[in-house]
Amino acid sequence: MRHMNKIFGHTYCSPEESGGSGGGNPPADPPADPPADPPVVPPADPPADPPADKSVPGQTEAEKTLLAEVMAKKAKIAEQTAKITALETAASVWKGIDVAEVKAMLKANKDAETAALEAAGQFDQVKEQMNSAHSEVVSGLNDTIEALKTQLQGKDGEIGELTVGNSFSSSLFVKDKLTLPPMKARQLYGAHFERDANGNTVGFNKPFGVAGRAPLVDGAGANLSFDEAFAKIVDADPDKQSLYKSTVKPGAGSGTEPGPGPGNPGVDTGSGVSRIGAALAAGKLTKGKELNLGAS
Repeated sequence: MRHMNKIFGHTYCSPEESGGSGGGNPPADPPADPPADPPVVPPADPPADPPADKSVPGQTEAEKTLLAEVMAKKAKIAEQTAKITALETAASVWKGIDVAEVKAMLKANKDAETAALEAAGQFDQVKEQMNSAHSEVVSGLNDTIEALKTQLQGKDGEIGELTVGNSFSSSLFVKDKLTLPPMKARQLYGAHFERDANGNTVGFNKPFGVAGRAPLVDGAGANLSFDEAFAKIVDADPDKQSLYKSTVKPGAGSGTEPGPGPGNPGVDTGSGVSRIGAALAAGKLTKGKELNLGAS
């Protein structure tokens, strides 16, 4: 076997290989020197996903926790990036498509289908389509009308409080003549009143909805004021005596004011002896037997 030693850049053979004892001369043509730099072998690629345990000797628990959070966020970012890429790929199919043109094309197809059905004599299907579309339109209009009615009823209630309700609240006739408070008076007789186109409160001879209902007017045909109309309505009530306040004055000299009606001309007949004399003269009283208070 051949052995060579390299010392300070020179190659020498062993004595056995040179054919003599040690100290022989080196061969005339020594072999070429090996390359100065050995070939570089690239390191193996690191794994795509780092191992689960990324801890380094000497790390604190806080550092380990932070490292785990960072790796988890990187994985989440990669997942979201993949989803975005997939969505962009799917959306690219619609790139350059005009939505208005698509709608127009769909409408044209629908019209063509309707025309084809009509041409084929399938009028029942066409009629069903038209009825369905008409029902949808009518249903939407009915919903709108009901909503508007509800709004108008609410507005009418507010306006009624500001007109008819205010008439009862501010009426001197209710305050001075009747035993009813304004709210109770409105509950009983509110159907006799309503506001006109000018916002004025108008009184009627009958409640709302009763046949023969007509506004209460004066000799010139003008509507009576609220108090005048209410007085006529109360006077027509069979229980009017219980509705008016008593006019009896407490204490000596009490009496009642003459009210309207037959048999009461409103003449002042005086008081005391003069009133008795007037009654005798009118024949309403007769003389009785004289009493002898001194007889035993």
